Amino acid sequence: MSRHDPRKALPVRLPQPLRQALIAMTPEWRPLPHLLRRALQQGLKSGQVGTRPRPGSARPVLLQLSAKDRAALRSFAQAHDLTEEEAVLALATAGT
Repeated sequence: MSRHDPRKALPVRLPQPLRQALIAMTPEWRPLPHLLRRALQQGLKSGQVGTRPRPGSARPVLLQLSAKDRAALRSFAQAHDLTEEEAVLALATAGT
């Protein structure tokens, strides 16, 4: 997947508290999209919905998802009346 192709990457503006929680998840350095994808997958597995966070003001992180994860995210977003970005933030908050 190309990170420059907007059809394949989802831009997500992380709020600062979530960004810090993602970075604190692991002692070694990992790219922020990797940490976000892992928290999103944990949130999807748990099925719990975190609070409905508002997107942050920082530069967006481009999140690449598999077709299976993207379909699960879309169905979750439609079921909870959220945008895809809000669904990512809610699930990542639940997954951290």
